[in-house]
Amino acid sequence: MSEHMEPRGNYFVRPIRVIGNGAFGKVEEIELYNKNGFMCGKYARKIFSVKDELITDDFDYDDWRRRFEREVKYQADCINVNVVQIYIHNLNTEHPWFVMDIAEKDLKRDINSETLNDDEKLKIIRMVLCGVSFVHGKGYFHRDLKPENILKFSDGKYKISDFGLVKNSTSEAESEVLTKIAVCMGTNGYMAPETKQGIYNCKTDIYALGAIINELKINHVDGIECMIAKSTAYRPNGRYEAVSEMISDLDKIIREIRR
Repeated sequence: MSEHMEPRGNYFVRPIRVIGNGAFGKVEEIELYNKNGFMCGKYARKIFSVKDELITDDFDYDDWRRRFEREVKYQADCINVNVVQIYIHNLNTEHPWFVMDIAEKDLKRDINSETLNDDEKLKIIRMVLCGVSFVHGKGYFHRDLKPENILKFSDGKYKISDFGLVKNSTSEAESEVLTKIAVCMGTNGYMAPETKQGIYNCKTDIYALGAIINELKINHVDGIECMIAKSTAYRPNGRYEAVSEMISDLDKIIREIRR
């Protein structure tokens, strides 16, 4: 095996190039090989590390590391066609990492390119809604839904990614530090008003979904404006109760278009 190969379980990882950098590490393209030296394919690997300025008395390195480990655990638990799947990971190393499929681009790039037609946008919305509905069904809230965290793959599928701020709705074990981190790290423009008080649930994700749909600029399609308004209502009780209701309304809109 090459000296650049890193062993992990029944596989060897060969780094190729860095494809993204952030405050909490980097994403690189890798080649994955089995023990017989056969290349299984090219994938993306997300590696955890924290910039020095983010390590404080309130949020130390171990707090950020636990956040990353939680991201891996929850994302790996969500096996769905519209959620980015984690294949292998290594959390017992100085810089923990996980391997996933490599994406072509994110939805933000698609929006900025202005190349999507209405039919494509409606299909994307449905895939996103199905992915989030599945995540909610597993008992998780994403808390950072935005076009940059929706990835497109070579098979045309769009998938939910970046579980760094995901909260387990049934767990009482998550530390207050991680809750504070989440409050500090929401993305403006997609955050429901109540998140400023640290309130997160399925309706805060629904608010973000409404903001994403609005960004796709298909308000001229009959029914979409109402969907956006109901998703992004200022008061939570004015919003959809569940993403499944959004899917139902979207399917009605699509059926009407195809008549």
